[in-house]
Amino acid sequence: MPLATHQTDKTLLAGSYSVLLIEVDEQGVGLPTVADRKRSAGSFVSGTRTYNAPMKAMATYDSKTGTFTLEKGIWRGTFPIEDLPKWLKFYRQQQERYPTHAAQYAPDVEALEALAAELRGQ
Repeated sequence: MPLATHQTDKTLLAGSYSVLLIEVDEQGVGLPTVADRKRSAGSFVSGTRTYNAPMKAMATYDSKTGTFTLEKGIWRGTFPIEDLPKWLKFYRQQQERYPTHAAQYAPDVEALEALAAELRGQ
């Protein structure tokens, strides 16, 4: 059974230490491609093409406990809601300190900004 029906369909599987990109050829055969360790964590090489796969982050608020949880891949951290500005500042500073890896912190910043905006609107 083919993994996908079109040669450009791709499936991304991510773990804490390994990442695998499966590219499906025109016959529906999956061609696994491992992450190139010489490139940033979000880049994958298949032949001469490079795919960038930023990991999505999600921030949620638990009003019962007064905490928020930031999740990215298999990592999860729960913190007091009062610390939200501190964590947002931390991730923005990481982008400034490490500009070549700024895109890796962008999902965290976006998730925390969205949560902060949602809480301001309440």
